[in-house]
Amino acid sequence: MWVSENLVKTLGNQRVIPQPASSVVGAGGILYTFPATTTPASVEFSLEPGKLGPETLEIRAPGFEPVRLKIFVMP
Repeated sequence: MWVSENLVKTLGNQRVIPQPASSVVGAGGILYTFPATTTPASVEFSLEPGKLGPETLEIRAPGFEPVRLKIFVMP
């Protein structure tokens, strides 16, 4: 799963559950690799945003269209 760099830079990702087998930073984001254990699978990101307001996040999985999320961070 690839996520745009906004996940860390502005949304303050603190933790990924389950723990990825690997993560590679580059190409404007982070590529996480997870062991395929169950279907459907889920991933949880624990965020601590550094600022209030709108933010955009893109997520891609191999073989699927990208998902663009518009998030509004509130106190």
